[in-house]
Parts: sequence; C-alpha cells; structure tokens
Amino acid sequence: MDCFRNIVCAVVMRVLFFALRHLQKKDDRIQKAFSFYPKGYVFRLKAAMTRNAATISFGIGDDGTLTLFQNDARADLIITVKSLKEAFWVFTGMTGIAPAYAQHRFFIKGNPYETMPLVKSLELVEAYLFPAFWAKYLLLEVPEKQCSSVVTYLSVVKGLLSEGSKK
Repeated sequence: MDCFRNIVCAVVMRVLFFALRHLQKKDDRIQKAFSFYPKGYVFRLKAAMTRNAATISFGIGDDGTLTLFQNDARADLIITVKSLKEAFWVFTGMTGIAPAYAQHRFFIKGNPYETMPLVKSLELVEAYLFPAFWAKYLLLEVPEKQCSSVVTYLSVVKGLLSEGSKK
C-alpha cells in the first residue's frame, strides 16, 4: 500500500507544480505570492520522512518563473509531511492543505514565515484543480478563479507530457 501511496503522491506533486507554474502567469495572487521569493530560491516537498518518499524540488528560475530543480539541489525551504498516509490524504484532496498545516502534519526546515506564500498558493491551486463542491469541503473560503480550470488542466497535461518526452 505504501508503494501505491508514494506513486500517487509523486504524480500529484508534479500536477501541483505544473498547475502552480501555469497559474503563476494567470493568477495575480499567485504572482504576488511568488514575487516574495528571490531568484534561485528552492522549495522541496517530501511526502514522508522516509528515504524513498516522493519528493519534488522547484524554485524561482532566473526569469522569475517556477522551474523544476534536481532533488539534490540545495533547498531554502523543505516541507516534509510526517507520514506517507497523511501525505496521501493531503495530495488526494481528502484533507485540505491549510488544515493539514494547522494540525502540524508537516515538518518545516527553513524559515516558517517563508512557508506562508507557498501554502496560500497551494490552497489557491486546490480551488482550480478540484470541482467547486469538493473545494468547498477543502477550503474555508473558495476563492474566485482568475482563469479557467480547463485551461489549467490542459497546461498541466502539456507540462507532464513535455517533461516525459525529455527523459
């Protein structure tokens, strides 16, 4: 079961990254959140504390847009979910990011103040990726969308396909 959860978390992390990258261009709230970070700032999300847990590293590229980094790159902020089971719940939308953050389901290595723009952006991404009836369950307040969820999904698929063709 852990292998399945890990694979799902790895896929969802990629989906989140490509949605964030798309919305960084389309949603001014996400643009503003990421303008807080300097160029070269690297985030790392880990699905659990175990050695082989799904991990993604991304950050602010030289042009100011979100870019994937190698997982061995120096990270300024590392957010690790306490367990793979909890990560699975968060990444599959069974619990929201904000409640998980408030319930201390994450370990943070780095400046805790610097997590807030990222967490808020991930919460906005949830509003785009989940249907309205589910977003109401996950979010305290469902924000207004500044672009189409369909266009966001198409951008995610394009990103996933282009990433796959590079390997």
